[in-house]
Order: sequence, then structure tokens, then C-alpha cells
Amino acid sequence: MVATRDEASQSGCPLTDEELSRIHLGKAEYYIRGFGVGPRPSSFSSQSSSNLAQQELQKVQSELELLRDERQREREENERRWEEERNRQRQRDEEQRLKDEQRQ
Repeated sequence: MVATRDEASQSGCPLTDEELSRIHLGKAEYYIRGFGVGPRPSSFSSQSSSNLAQQELQKVQSELELLRDERQREREENERRWEEERNRQRQRDEEQRLKDEQRQ
């Protein structure tokens, strides 16, 4: 490539890097958007990327399900505590009512 570039410069018609690449490497058959001329990625790499994304999605979904279960258990525990507190309050109210009746 260097020799071809030097010959072109001596003849008065210098070649660009792209022209030199085409002369020695040939024209690229594929174009990757954002990356210029070059080979396309293999279907294996796109499949492995897809598989990795799918695995990550499953992991996040599992974590989300665990968090939902934990939140449901907390909610049930809070409801049980509230119900116990309401029962205690009813019992206190009933005891107070009986004391008031006895005083009268």
C-alpha cells in the first residue's frame, strides 16, 4: 500500500486512504450503519446478544416477582396487625362501657 501511494504521489495524482484500501483490499460488500464500510456482524453474535438480553429480562422479571411477593406478605402482615389492634380497641371500649355501667 505504501509503494502504491508513493508511486501515485510521484506521478502527480495522490490517492486517498480510501482509494488505497479499495485497490488493495477490494470494495466492501456490506455497510453497517454508524460504522462505515465493513463486514456485517455474524448472525451468531446477534443471536448471542439477543440471548443475553433475554436472560437479563428473565432475571429482572424474577427479581420483580420476588419483590411483589415480599410486598404482598408485608401488606398481609400489616392488615393482620391492624385487625389485632382494632380487636384490642373494641375490647378496651367494651371494658370501659362495663365500668361506666357499674358506676351508674
